[in-house]
Order: sequence, then structure tokens, then C-alpha cells
Amino acid sequence: SFLLADHIRQMSRARSKSLRERSQPFPLPLPTPSSPLFSWSSLIYRPALPYPGKYEDFHKDTMEIYREVYEGLRIDFERPLTENLTITHRWWLAEFDHRRHPPSYRLGAKYITDSLKLIGSLDMSRFRLKGEYHHVLPYNLELNVKGQLNRESEPCDLMAKLYYRTEESSTQLRYDYMEVPSYSISHVKSILPGLSIGSEVVYYPNLLLHLLNAGVRYRWSSTEGSESSITGLFDKKKYTFIFTHSPIPKARFISEYSVREIEGTSHSFVAAGAEIKTQLATYKVRLSTTGRVLMSMVSKLNQVVSFSFCTDFDWSRDFYRFGVGLNLKY
Repeated sequence: SFLLADHIRQMSRARSKSLRERSQPFPLPLPTPSSPLFSWSSLIYRPALPYPGKYEDFHKDTMEIYREVYEGLRIDFERPLTENLTITHRWWLAEFDHRRHPPSYRLGAKYITDSLKLIGSLDMSRFRLKGEYHHVLPYNLELNVKGQLNRESEPCDLMAKLYYRTEESSTQLRYDYMEVPSYSISHVKSILPGLSIGSEVVYYPNLLLHLLNAGVRYRWSSTEGSESSITGLFDKKKYTFIFTHSPIPKARFISEYSVREIEGTSHSFVAAGAEIKTQLATYKVRLSTTGRVLMSMVSKLNQVVSFSFCTDFDWSRDFYRFGVGLNLKY
């Protein structure tokens, strides 16, 4: 009994000592300013910042509908040969001005993988060869090259982009050759969880002209599924403010206010647009105080057939056009 009581007493002392050691804070070595691992930014809490996107994404919401408007009757046919390779055919059967855009047939091919995209097409009537090469490279690099070969009497077009992306920023080097060559560099950085800023420098060597552009965007989410953003774009003779609001994931409303200086006089306009997605179709519309109205509709009838319709009215220039399209995937 004496040995048992002594053993219980020793275990009780060891347990009390262990509890006292656990209650004391663990001594951590604090870095000093002379230490190579010391950083003043490490003393400030810095949350993870999202990817801000590219500089050209700042005005993507307002320019997207312009690329979807065409003129005439268009029929597209896509035939997948393999999982990655697709043959495309496009017949442009009718347009209002046949002298400017005669009816044409275009043969193309697309090869798309997770890291590589190759797109090419040949316009038989105009003898124009278009190509696009997009490749995701190691070390967070992306290369995108687009080109067009025309007849001898028409100049050729070339555009090359090199992206470098990190978790909180993106940098782009760009070269354009469309009648006048130009070089540009842009950078976008996230400085707060919802705030990102960017800048772009464009240089035209033939014109001895350089432009400096800047942009800022702030995004926030008020409720679940609702997103909003305010974007400001500034350059030497123009500044634009864009407000985007998505109350639900399938609806988006866009408003734009822009002021441009032309020959010493300021001209301003206001534009409003909307994009609504339903189970049957996707609708887009844009109205401007300059008198221009753009509308587009894409309806997917089934897994094979889809139908599209678009219009473009500009009362200030007495100009209008509309297009009807049919897309077949088999």
C-alpha cells in the first residue's frame, strides 16, 4: 500500500507540471530588422487577393455585343472528326451591299486541347487566309497570335500577345500590324480584395505617337448570386465609367457614361444594355443616346441546330443592317 500511494503521488506531480507547461505560451523567436528573414509587410495581415484579369477585360462588357452583330444570311456547319479536331463550313449567302461584301464560302478547321488552340479558315471568294494560335506555356505564360493574309493589293494583318499571369496580377506585351504598326504593354494588379488597377502604354513608331491609358475596377457582392462592378477608363482625350450589375447569374445590366474630346470640343453619351439568358435563348441589347441600337438573339433549338438574329440601327448616320444565322453541329 505504501508503494502504491507513492506511485500515485508521483503521477499526480508529473501531471500538474505538464498542465503548467501547456498553459504557458510557447516562446517564438522574433525576427529583428537585421535578420534576412525580417519583413515589415509580415507584421500586417494581408488577405489573399483574387486574379484581376487582363487590361482588355476592363471594357469587355461594353464591346462584347459589337462582335456578335453581322449582316446578311449566314449558315455555319461544324463537323467534329475527333475529340479535338473539327471541320467548319460557312456560307454567306446574301448581304445588302454585294459590292462591298459579296457572297462567299469559307472553309476552316479547329484543333483545341487543354493547352493548345489552332484555328484556321480560307475565304474562297476573297482569297483571305485567317489563322489563330493560342498556347498555354510553362511559367504562367500564354502566347496568342492572330494573322490574316490578303491579296497583293490589300495589306496583311498580324497581332501577337504574350501574357504573364500571377495569382494577383497580369502583364501583357502586344504587337499589332493593321495598316500602322503599334507596340503596347499593360499591367493589372489587385491591391484590395475587390479593387484592381491597371495601366497601358501604346507606341506608334511611324506616327511618333505614344498613348498612356489607365483603368480601375471595383467589384462587390451584396447577396448570394448578385455581383456588381464599377470600372473607370482614362486616357488623354476620353474617359469612361461602366457600371455592371447582375442581380441573378442569368441576368446582367450594363450602363456606360463616356466623354470624348474631338477637335477641342467635348462630346458625351450615355449607353445602357442588358443580357438575359433563358432555357431557350440568350438576348442582348444596347441603347445609346447617339441614336444607335444593337440587339442580338441566339436560340439553341436542340443539340444540333441553333438560330441567331441581330440588328444594328444608327439613326444619326441613317445606317441599318440585320443578320440571320443558322448553326448546325453534327
